[in-house]
Amino acid sequence: MLKPFESISIEDWDWAIRTNLSSCFYLAHHVVPAMKERMWGRVIHVSGFDGFTGHIVNRAYNIAAKAGMHGFSKALGRELGPFGITANTVVPGAIDTERDWSQYPVRNEEATRNAIPVRRIGHVDDIAYACVYLCTTGSFVNGQAIHLNGGQYMF
Repeated sequence: MLKPFESISIEDWDWAIRTNLSSCFYLAHHVVPAMKERMWGRVIHVSGFDGFTGHIVNRAYNIAAKAGMHGFSKALGRELGPFGITANTVVPGAIDTERDWSQYPVRNEEATRNAIPVRRIGHVDDIAYACVYLCTTGSFVNGQAIHLNGGQYMF
C-alpha cells in the first residue's frame, strides 16, 4: 500500500518485513541444512526493483524490505558458498502480470515500454529463465542481483 512514512504503523512495518524479508529467512532456515549435507544448493530470492531504485514515494516499508532481501542473499552467498550453495536475487522490472494496480499511481504502459531500451514489457518467462540459469549453468554467480528490466535501470 502507498503510505507516507508518518502514516506507516508498527503493524504495517512488521507486515512488510514479515512478508518480504522474514519469509526468505524462514525458507532458508528450513532448507539450508539439507543443502549443506548435500554440499549443493541454490537460494533465489525474487525481489523488486524499488528496493534498488526507491522510485515510488510512500513505500518506505516495501523498499526497505526489498533491499533487505538482497542484503540477505549476499550474506547467505558469502557464508554458504564454501558448501556449494549460492544465493542470489532476481529483480524483475516491468513484467506483464496480474497485480494490484492501485499500488502504482501512474500507469502508462506505452510510456513504460518506451522507457525500456528493448521496447517491451517483460514476461513471467523472463523471470523463470533467470531462475533456471541460476539453478543450472549459473554456478559461479553468487550474492548477485540479476536485474530483469530490459535495461530500464542499469546498475
